[in-house]
Amino acid sequence: MKKILTALCGKTPQIVTEALYALHEQGRFPSRVVILTTEEGRELCSTQLLHPEHGRIARLLADIGLNPDSLSVTEADIFTPRRRVADIVTEEDSRAFFELCLETVFSLARDHGTELLFSIAGGRKTMSAALALAAQCYARPQDSMFHVLVPPELESKPDFFYPAPPFAEARVTLTPIPFFRMRGQLQPQLLHSPASLEELSQVCMPQKPLEVELDFVHRSLTCEGRSLALPPALFAVYAFFALEKAVCPDAAELCPHGCRACAHAWADIEPRLGEMLNLYQQVETKALARGTSGILNLSAENFRSSLAKLRKLLVQAFGENIGMRLSIVSERRGGAASYALRIPRGQIRIVPQRCER
Repeated sequence: MKKILTALCGKTPQIVTEALYALHEQGRFPSRVVILTTEEGRELCSTQLLHPEHGRIARLLADIGLNPDSLSVTEADIFTPRRRVADIVTEEDSRAFFELCLETVFSLARDHGTELLFSIAGGRKTMSAALALAAQCYARPQDSMFHVLVPPELESKPDFFYPAPPFAEARVTLTPIPFFRMRGQLQPQLLHSPASLEELSQVCMPQKPLEVELDFVHRSLTCEGRSLALPPALFAVYAFFALEKAVCPDAAELCPHGCRACAHAWADIEPRLGEMLNLYQQVETKALARGTSGILNLSAENFRSSLAKLRKLLVQAFGENIGMRLSIVSERRGGAASYALRIPRGQIRIVPQRCER
């Protein structure tokens, strides 16, 4: 069975060669390496690992007596998030990396003739959590996970990539990491394409339905006995997506997992900004907000910024769990990101019941 090392890398590319060396020692050497990293990590991997003559992977293969063609790893095997992420420093960076891990592991696990070897060493702890979660969701029985351990005194040695002179006596240990496998619990439609974090959380931790009330009179969102008064612009954005649910012609029983009718890419939203402005005018009694980044001049960038602000307010008001479930989420289905509420339409109540759009 073809083995694929799926490895994380931050700013220390030697974590990849250390894992390769240890796998060779165990007789489990892969035929391909996939590296998940950031833009900074990509540059380091490219310059330090992949050079055909001076790269550390080519040197490792020569030292352990393997043909250069025995291992496939090229620039195309270094994966980074679609949205440019130099390093994981914000919530948005973290989410982008989670999406990268979910998409990559989902894709690799579709080939039943492979065995995936997940190395969660390297990079920030957020990156390790992301790959571990993706493995929990999509790994098959033959797949495994491990952490790479080297002697503490070598962790800060930038010229140590694997045991070789002057570090020939060093020992690299792969520590197996047991993990729960949820693939068998996923609904069939969640195995057709990578699922969102919100969809997967429903499988991993089933939760009671939320009853949500959107009040145009008080410009508020109420759930679980708590209310949040939103700024007019953010209320208008949220109401736009809530009302998309209300007028959706598809069957309610499909919502949200089997239906994408109310999920829209920015290219679909931009021509309808007039509808969002109309909702803003219904709840804002003062003069329209001015400026280049407000509701009157909504762009793709400040639209995403509005979603981040909205999510922050929801989490502050309702807690991490409920706040994230109430948020407008983004997901990719093989193309541009699309945005939608994942709360089923039967659990959303609009007050007043009829509201002109």
